[in-house]
Amino acid sequence: MVGEGGGRAALDVGCGTGRQSIPLALLGWRVTAVDINDGHLERIRARAERQKVPLDVERCDMRALAVRYHGVYDLVVCCLTLDHLLTDGEIGRALHGMWTALRPGGQCYLRLDDLEHLLRSRPRYAFREERRVPHGRVIRLEDWEYQGENHVVCRTVFLHEDDRRPGNRWHTDVFSYRRRALRRADLCELLGAAGFEEIELLPQDIPGGYYEVLARRPEPPESTG
Repeated sequence: MVGEGGGRAALDVGCGTGRQSIPLALLGWRVTAVDINDGHLERIRARAERQKVPLDVERCDMRALAVRYHGVYDLVVCCLTLDHLLTDGEIGRALHGMWTALRPGGQCYLRLDDLEHLLRSRPRYAFREERRVPHGRVIRLEDWEYQGENHVVCRTVFLHEDDRRPGNRWHTDVFSYRRRALRRADLCELLGAAGFEEIELLPQDIPGGYYEVLARRPEPPESTG
């Protein structure tokens, strides 16, 4: 999507464990990876060191980007993270921070889970995978609880079978988090309010998967004086 970096600067917001940061760095981008989760930051540092990838890793809340980064990046990416903010005000602050971090003419790339699709059909749960592991198997399910028209509680359920434990073979891990079902029209409106232009929804390959948006910080108008 972004191509070779050629030494240009990129900011990965909500970097997680480096799924975007490290490939960008390998493409020649000078990457700053930020997240609020200390565990993620430890893992991305270790992964970058192991792969010998140059990466600046910093702790920063996406709602505070505007305080810290000012007009220094050619690209900002934020993947599968923005909808963890639950209100228009929080999302607007994050988008304004991304706009502030970009140089004039810089581009922002957003990827979000298509929770709007979930709101239309409102499924209760879905089977995701079953895989064999040493001494057993793991089954992964997803479960959704709908709260009004804008929020979804997402639960990922892992069922672990251990055949070394006769009579008590199964145990369960559940991870739960509340997310904003951010509709495309609402996101585009918030991007415009943050100052972005050339807002483009990219074609979606798989309905119900995720959707992608590009937007640009405009160049300042030319002086007529």
